[in-house]
Amino acid sequence: MKKSSRDKKRDIFRTIISIFTIMILLLQAFRILFVHTCRLTTGGETGIHKTCDCQGHELSLYHRLSADGYMETVCVGIIKSAHCYEFENFKQTEFPCP
Repeated sequence: MKKSSRDKKRDIFRTIISIFTIMILLLQAFRILFVHTCRLTTGGETGIHKTCDCQGHELSLYHRLSADGYMETVCVGIIKSAHCYEFENFKQTEFPCP
C-alpha cells in the first residue's frame, strides 16, 4: 500500500520535530554537566568571593566596571576545586561552596 503525500509530509514533520527535540535535550545536558559558575565576586573588597580551578575554558561574563555589577566567570569544562570566602572588616573566612 502506497503512502499518500499527506502521510509522507506528516512523517517528515515528525522526523524534524524529533531531531529538534533530541538536539535541545543534548544541549541542555551539556550545559548542566559542563557549564558552571567559576568565579564570583560580590561587593568589591567586602562580600563573597568564589574562586575555582577550571579544567577547560573560563569565560568572563562581565568587565571590571562598577556599572557591570558582580564580577562573574563561567567554566566550560570540569571544576577541579572551588573555594568560597567571605570578607568582613578585612577578615577572611572560608565556607563551603554551594
